[in-house]
Amino acid sequence: MVPRGGREVARFLRVSFALGQLTNSHLTRPMTTPLNYSWKPCPLGHSFNLAGPEIKAQKENIQENLEKGFICPSSSPAGAGFFFVGKKDGGLRPCIDYRGLNKLTVRNPLPQWKTFSLRTQVHQVLQKHRENCLFAKLEKCTLEVLEVAFLGYILLDQGLAIDPNKVSAVLEWPEPTDLKGLQLFLGFANFYRKFIWNFSTIVHTVTNPTRREVDSSRVDCREYVHLLAFLFAINEINSNPDILPNVTLGYHIYDSCGDVKKATKDVLQILSGHTKEAPNYSCMQRDNVAGFIGDLRSDTTLQMAQLLNLYGYTQISYGAGDSLLSDRRMYPNVFRTVPDNEIHYMAIVKLLERLKWNWIGIITSDDEYGEREIRQLSKHLTNHRICIEFKILVSVKNYNTIPPELKTSTTEVLPKGRCSSECLPGFRKALREGYHICCYDCVPCSEGEMSNQSDSENCQMCPENEWPNNAKNICVSKTVEYLSYEKDVLVIFFSVFSILFAATSYLTLGIFFWFWSTPLVKANNRNLSFILLCSLTLSFLSVFLFLGRPVDITCMLQQISFGIVFTISVSSILARTIMVSIAFKATRPGSSCRKWVGVKLPNTVMLFCPSIQVINGILWLSISPPFQEYDMHSYPGEIIIQCNDGSTLAFYITLGYMGFLAAVSFVLAFMVRTLPDSFNEAKYITFSMLVFCSVWIAMIPAYLSTRGKYMVAVEIFAILTSSAGVLFCIFFPKLYILLFKAELNTQKNILGK
Repeated sequence: MVPRGGREVARFLRVSFALGQLTNSHLTRPMTTPLNYSWKPCPLGHSFNLAGPEIKAQKENIQENLEKGFICPSSSPAGAGFFFVGKKDGGLRPCIDYRGLNKLTVRNPLPQWKTFSLRTQVHQVLQKHRENCLFAKLEKCTLEVLEVAFLGYILLDQGLAIDPNKVSAVLEWPEPTDLKGLQLFLGFANFYRKFIWNFSTIVHTVTNPTRREVDSSRVDCREYVHLLAFLFAINEINSNPDILPNVTLGYHIYDSCGDVKKATKDVLQILSGHTKEAPNYSCMQRDNVAGFIGDLRSDTTLQMAQLLNLYGYTQISYGAGDSLLSDRRMYPNVFRTVPDNEIHYMAIVKLLERLKWNWIGIITSDDEYGEREIRQLSKHLTNHRICIEFKILVSVKNYNTIPPELKTSTTEVLPKGRCSSECLPGFRKALREGYHICCYDCVPCSEGEMSNQSDSENCQMCPENEWPNNAKNICVSKTVEYLSYEKDVLVIFFSVFSILFAATSYLTLGIFFWFWSTPLVKANNRNLSFILLCSLTLSFLSVFLFLGRPVDITCMLQQISFGIVFTISVSSILARTIMVSIAFKATRPGSSCRKWVGVKLPNTVMLFCPSIQVINGILWLSISPPFQEYDMHSYPGEIIIQCNDGSTLAFYITLGYMGFLAAVSFVLAFMVRTLPDSFNEAKYITFSMLVFCSVWIAMIPAYLSTRGKYMVAVEIFAILTSSAGVLFCIFFPKLYILLFKAELNTQKNILGK
């Protein structure tokens, strides 16, 4: 530290240090220093364990000093330990343990110093250093400053001051809990006694317990720390003119001992300015009381506040947390440096919720403050559904005694803080009848509900397109169901048989074309056979409209296309039945049925009957067409993509009309079943319509009793089986004659001659 006015010294120092940075070689100095020592065994130094970085730094240090000539190799049996200490900049400073050598060394007498000029001597010393190439590192030096931190003090041009870092160590010292801790704290605090006026008097009551004949339990170490902080703050304020200029603070210190009556007495003594309490009278001759600091406890603070409020004195408490002190109407002059107890209550509640405790007991002091604490804390606990099993008020004298209520508590649940086990996610609470709300059973969530938190009051419904997993603790997407080509074996089964039957129909049609001019084919009305085979082929292929993911266009084509195509098939069968009946009746002499023989009647039937179904389909699509629908509720955990018929009436009109045509064909065919066997296909029509009607009559209840893709599968099965029944019953006997019994395919045999 260089004071003001010594700038020439600072410049000299900078030059000296700069020269040191430019000098790399060492000088051999002609001087020697004799070392006298007593005759004793050679000193052996202590060996220190070094870490990896320290070993590396040691080697570098030895090598550097060898190169500079400061040290040289030695074979002496004596030795000294080598270790490192940390620097402020993070580096390592080498240290050598010469204590063994110091014990042998005979000290030289100190020189006699004379009065000298500091500036002159500094110049001489620095000059000698420069001549012998002894320099300091410039980056380690601080020049032209007004204060320097040194050994726990601040060196100023006016004197000494306390290092703030050391003061913070005193303020942050942990509260002593035993005699040893108190002694350590006093030893540390005594270092600054010269800075605190009347220090010995202040700490007298605290130093007494350090003596073995005094009971240390009578001293509140926490209050002693508060006292030191107060005294230090007063000293700092009075010594700093920038805080309260032209004002000096004084103080009276009284110990209330945590007693309400003593606190009241102390306040009256301070206000009276006399050893005797004199309410409403002051004997003070100097200065007025500016305010009161205290107390630590809420009960004594409240009593002081009620008294001081009458006189309008300001009061600052550093420990009272009672919520009543927050009422500015009752206590307008009371201020605190600690938060309200409400903060503590909220912290307790959050801690209990964090620990998942909901079954607790409260133990507090047996006084007005304790009762108020129970009321306020109970309110917070109840609002957060935390149950209180017991409330115990204990007097100060019996703090160390276990209350009898605690001994008779529910000890099996007290250690874990719960009356009932925690309900895991996927379960909800079910209150036990006649028990406290914290005593409950855990029941699984109902179907379609989930809970993702522990101790849930109620389970929650999943969104419409989601469903709980097996544990019922999260919602997962529902499974989408329809007759899929990728996942359902039924689709493959239906596809194979649909193609197979359609191919059979085409093959039959080809055979009929091959034998187009034969008597058998001519006798079966070739046009009606052609229409019937084509309509059966389309019926088989219409199955593919029901397979795969339904969309609006396929939904509209499913029922309408199937209904029209199947109506054409049944209409052609009806026309064939009418033609068979009229043909045999026309062979009778004088029969009036001969005028109906020809193509007019079957053409009329083929035009009129399907037209009704076509009109129904057009009205269906115009008024209420089928559409794609998502069925969320038929099966749990599934979304069924299906076709909504739009108009149920139109759907059943379609089925009913086909059934009506089939029934008429069946009745007519049954009536002419007794005609001669030659060219009598009435029997085959009867069997085909019997199969057709049986399939669809059985299909209706099965169709109505199923949902989703299985309902579609029932309809597809009915389409395939009924169409296959018509194909096999009507055309297979004819194919048998055409392919294997050609001798029967003659006009003579057809006419039965």
